[in-house]
Amino acid sequence: MRRISTPTRELNKFGPGRDGFTNGDPIAGRVSTDLEADWFDALQEEVAAVAEYGGVALNPSDNTQLLQGILRIIAEKLTSRPLICSILDLPTTDVGPIIVTECSEVWTWANTAFFTGYRSLLCGRPLDGHTAAPLASEVDAIGGLLPKVGAYAGLWGYAQEQSLVRTEAVWQANRDATAGWAVNLVESNGFPIKQAGFQGPPGPDVAATLDSHAQLAAIEAVVGAGTPAAIVAIRPSDGAILAAAQNNQAIEQGPIAFTGLRPAGGALGGAAARRARPRAARCAGAARARAAAPAAFPWPRRRRRP
Repeated sequence: MRRISTPTRELNKFGPGRDGFTNGDPIAGRVSTDLEADWFDALQEEVAAVAEYGGVALNPSDNTQLLQGILRIIAEKLTSRPLICSILDLPTTDVGPIIVTECSEVWTWANTAFFTGYRSLLCGRPLDGHTAAPLASEVDAIGGLLPKVGAYAGLWGYAQEQSLVRTEAVWQANRDATAGWAVNLVESNGFPIKQAGFQGPPGPDVAATLDSHAQLAAIEAVVGAGTPAAIVAIRPSDGAILAAAQNNQAIEQGPIAFTGLRPAGGALGGAAARRARPRAARCAGAARARAAAPAAFPWPRRRRRP
């Protein structure tokens, strides 16, 4: 683009260095601005370039071609841009990747044997919550039941796809295979004394997260303190407990390492303060709802993402 540059232009008409045209004033002796071919050529090509870039063939009889070119360019750019959708109003058909406003994430269309619809690429994955209440795309990892349809259909599909689902029959069979019985006599000090019983075969191993080296270091640290002291070491990635110890002074106050307003978590699973992103639809409020089986499935004491 260029501005008029003939000697009769009006200097600084639109600001310093921004010259313009003038009609002149015969009485004041000021001549009008002379025109130049270079300026008209530049203006013509600037306007025509927009129309032609938008795929509009120039037509001397149509004075709306600049507008047509702009509208076509905008439409083309919007076509390749992901839709921005609310988690409450997700598309029911595959329209390509979308952006979900409540969690500022790109969700994609899933079409598996267990779920069809939009959900996060991180569906079912654990994450640490950073807010007091779950976000719209999160569910509290506090256990309980979640509906298999509606807001939690994406998470239910994920659980089946990852072979995380165990039927009640399988659970009962495992329980029966390791069942036993016992008759205990409990003395006044609270310790049971086994009188009779039978212990079935041992159940499957349960993996603990306690680290022997971290546990030894924690014990040595609290023993050397002269005041009540307790240490709980937590793995940041999932909240699992690596070590827990308290000294004799602290024992007089009870198991303070695992009680109070801020329980540390558990050694057999993630901390209870975890969250999940489990859904391809709304999660707010319904995260704590309970539904009767078989329309619901158990949710572990941790949070997962959709």
